[in-house]
Amino acid sequence: MCGIVGIVGDSLPLKDTLSSAVSSLRRRGPDGEGIWLDPIRPVGFGHTRLSILDLSEAAHQPMVSAYGRYTVTFNGEIFNFKQLRGELERLNYPFRGTGDTEVLLAAFESWGIKESCSRFEGMFAFGVFDRETDTVTLGRDRFGKKPLYYGLFPGAFIFGSELAPFHSVRGLPLNLSPRAVQRYLQHGYVPAPESIYNEVFKLIPGTLLTLPVASIVETTIPLSPLPGGVSGHSPEYYWDPIQRFIDSKSDPFMGSIDEAEIEVERLLRSSVRGRLISDVPVGGFLSGGIDSSLVMAIAAEESTGGLETFSIGFNESEYNEAPYAKKVAEYLGVSHNQLILNSSDAIALIPSIPHAFSEPFADASQIPTLALSRFTRSKVTVALSGDGGDEGFGGYNRYTWISRILDLQRTLGPKSCKLLAGAIESVPSDLYGWVSQILRGVAPSLPIPANLGFSLFRMAQILRSSGARDAYQKLVSLWDLPPLRSPLTGNLDPRRDELMAINRFNAVDQIMLLDTLDYLPNDILTKVDRASMFFSLEARCPLLDYRLLEFAWRLPLKMKIQNKERKLLLRRLLFKKIPRTLLERPKMGFGVPIDHWLRGPLKEWASDLLSPGMLDRSGYFDSEKIQKLWDEHLSGSRSWQYHLWPILMFQAWYTETNAGARLVDSQVATDHRMLG
Repeated sequence: MCGIVGIVGDSLPLKDTLSSAVSSLRRRGPDGEGIWLDPIRPVGFGHTRLSILDLSEAAHQPMVSAYGRYTVTFNGEIFNFKQLRGELERLNYPFRGTGDTEVLLAAFESWGIKESCSRFEGMFAFGVFDRETDTVTLGRDRFGKKPLYYGLFPGAFIFGSELAPFHSVRGLPLNLSPRAVQRYLQHGYVPAPESIYNEVFKLIPGTLLTLPVASIVETTIPLSPLPGGVSGHSPEYYWDPIQRFIDSKSDPFMGSIDEAEIEVERLLRSSVRGRLISDVPVGGFLSGGIDSSLVMAIAAEESTGGLETFSIGFNESEYNEAPYAKKVAEYLGVSHNQLILNSSDAIALIPSIPHAFSEPFADASQIPTLALSRFTRSKVTVALSGDGGDEGFGGYNRYTWISRILDLQRTLGPKSCKLLAGAIESVPSDLYGWVSQILRGVAPSLPIPANLGFSLFRMAQILRSSGARDAYQKLVSLWDLPPLRSPLTGNLDPRRDELMAINRFNAVDQIMLLDTLDYLPNDILTKVDRASMFFSLEARCPLLDYRLLEFAWRLPLKMKIQNKERKLLLRRLLFKKIPRTLLERPKMGFGVPIDHWLRGPLKEWASDLLSPGMLDRSGYFDSEKIQKLWDEHLSGSRSWQYHLWPILMFQAWYTETNAGARLVDSQVATDHRMLG
């Protein structure tokens, strides 16, 4: 696991600029760094190394292939590299070391870049220079576990693992994107292919982008960030998730649920086994929930050495999963490490968020994820994670009730639904919170959400939706219209045309795929990567083996969700390894009591960032509307934590990065960039 950066073009002093950019990524790779400059062409790569496989100098990067055609800067892991190495050795490829980066280069020389990526099972992002074709190619793994930003500037093409390398280039024109700001406020993250800046994109997962060096130098190369762009150079899928989803649905699994369970275990066991390969200590995140418990149960069976698990908890009982994790670890017989945080411990991490997450990011579980990563890194360098089970096997609450709400919508009709939605929204959210506390005390077995009001307000939004995809957009949007001075209107999703092909599938299948395309890479995996790499920890996700997900897509919905039971197949498999009584409880998530903190220890910090003077600095926010929300939150009449947190995280990021100097007034530029 590493940090990567590359610069192509003759408008910048390559060596000095790369040195500065590499320094900005040192947290991602504290064990070593390197810079490579091509002797002929204006191409330079940089790399910071977190040593995981092949700890020797033979794995130093940037790395040149054995026959000299390719040079790569590579971040991530190829989990099936040993199998691929065996195939390449039969082709008499001359290996020098034992790591996976060399296998990646050997595969490129033997099979080509696109074919090789189709064979890789892993998490990765890379930039590679091909001397034979005089091109630079960027690539990203299928699910977007590893980040990759890129941008074309006058006379220079730049890419990197984070935005930090772009910030390190003095005088680089970086202008805030009005559309990205609005989409960020709606979702709490900036969805790919956009970044917070007009000039910088994120590479879409599962794609390759190839650019000729000559065109970059001559600044004659238009870029389109979406696969299949009609103008200029655009990314190309080597693994198209929408098409693979459609193909999987066209080949449905016809076996029994027992046969499906056997296949799920075979695929997951193979995935865990590959992710245990490491030349440094491996542990695992353990919440005591279904996904992490299943991953660690199989890891305990497959591990040949001692396996350590890690969890954190809070003094607030409704946010504390630590006791459940401890019981699961004791049953598995693994060495468990537990840390209970008080509010001051967690809050102390907040100033590091702008640095850790590179661009504005507002999933509040970023705080415990940072704390867990720091705690885990104190003992191991690699940690297995349970992320990915929800999207593939139906784990989120919304999968069980969204179809019912859509059915109710059809039964009641639009007028009655609007009246019902209005009635739900007329009740203060704190009153819902008070009711949920009473219900949990009287009937603790009831699956009452930790924030009942927020869940009911979501239900109200779905009642107003016009179908599955519209319902999904309302589910993942915090605002119908964010409190901006000049909000954009209409459909702001640049990938909307891609999604037309899935309209024929049922609502739950559509939403699970949309989560895989959007929420998973842009929220969950972004959170895990940035938090773990901020403390130089590598996180691996066995449930995100693409073969496992493609098999999950083939399964009938009844094998994932039955009545109110979600992740049915994963539960069946897990309950053969761990007693049901240790695991059966309402899904808690991985949250923190932001609503209470904003009224308490974070009040002064938040009041400063939400003051009219601070809000007006960016020129985007309607400070009067935001002040009204803040006053209501402080009074307790409404809980606006989910709406205020993205604003606070934007303000904190904006202040830390001096983004005020990069403000662009034109909203037209963004629309032209994405739609043109």
